[in-house]
Amino acid sequence: MSFLALDVGNKRVWVAYSIERIALPYKIIPRVEIIKELKKIISEKAIKSIVIGIPYTNTGLSKQALKIKEFSNKLVEVFPEISFHFVDERFTTAIPRREIWWDELIDLLSAQMILESYLSQIK
Repeated sequence: MSFLALDVGNKRVWVAYSIERIALPYKIIPRVEIIKELKKIISEKAIKSIVIGIPYTNTGLSKQALKIKEFSNKLVEVFPEISFHFVDERFTTAIPRREIWWDELIDLLSAQMILESYLSQIK
């Protein structure tokens, strides 16, 4: 089964997908185009599950996390046939940032790490 992971930003969504149990960075999609693009990707790659990173804080949900949850609820409505899962992403940007300094690539790698985190949890 193939999975997608989304690292949701205010203007863009960074996407990773899996082949078997390997997570790969895939593409960056402007947020205003995400529904149209996800329809294409879901069809082309036979996606059954989407993993979305949520930036939790030590005290719960941040304002950004609440925005992402609201955005995710819209995706759940548009794609009822897709199974959605949520992963704590608070460290996924910090880890690649130590190694790479290009912001777009960092967030794309964050999407990959969100998916890797989820794939490591399922058996």
